Amino acid sequence: MAFGEGAKRQVRLTREEAKKYLRGETLPCEDFSGWCAVCVEEFPLGLAKATSGLLKNHLPKGLRMYGQ
Repeated sequence: MAFGEGAKRQVRLTREEAKKYLRGETLPCEDFSGWCAVCVEEFPLGLAKATSGLLKNHLPKGLRMYGQ
C-alpha cells in the first residue's frame, strides 16, 4: 500500500463503495483485468483484483469489517 500514486492502476471508491470493499464484497468496475490499488480520497486502502468487470477484495478474512 506504500505505492499509492505510483500504482499503474488505481480504482477510486466512494465512501459507500469503500465500506463494501472493507466488508469483502465484490464491486463493479471498468472492464480491465489484473491487480490495482484501491483508493479513497487519494489514500490507498489496499489491493484488489479485477476480473470480468468485478473488483474482488483480497483482504484476509480476519481483517475485514463486519456489521458496519
